[in-house]
Amino acid sequence: MENRKYLVDTNKFLEILLEQSKAEDCKKFLSEHFNEIMITDLCIHSIGIIYYRKKLFEVYEKFIADIVQYTPIITLTKFKLHLMAQYSKDSLLDYDDSYQLEASTFNHLEIATMDKDFYRVVANHKIHFI
Repeated sequence: MENRKYLVDTNKFLEILLEQSKAEDCKKFLSEHFNEIMITDLCIHSIGIIYYRKKLFEVYEKFIADIVQYTPIITLTKFKLHLMAQYSKDSLLDYDDSYQLEASTFNHLEIATMDKDFYRVVANHKIHFI
């Protein structure tokens, strides 16, 4: 059996943290693939922005403590950042989706997401949809 590794998109964490309709599906995915997941620094920052706006600092601190302890965090180098624009030009992806796509491509990861925008690139990239 192939050993898969996943780059978990921000929306999966937000689904859980904001207790939305697919939260249980996302929790199940994360628990089943606990040792196979990674996230980007952009994911952490995006979640931080939302929680800081809501003044939920303690919830964010707990999220960070759990993530930093158990999940590898990927950052794009300055040399990789310029490649993101091509995804937007070719597939009309926004900044965060382009960042996730470049991070997953460079690190040979499958993106785990609920974002339908990734249907635009599924022919050329490994995408796992919930």
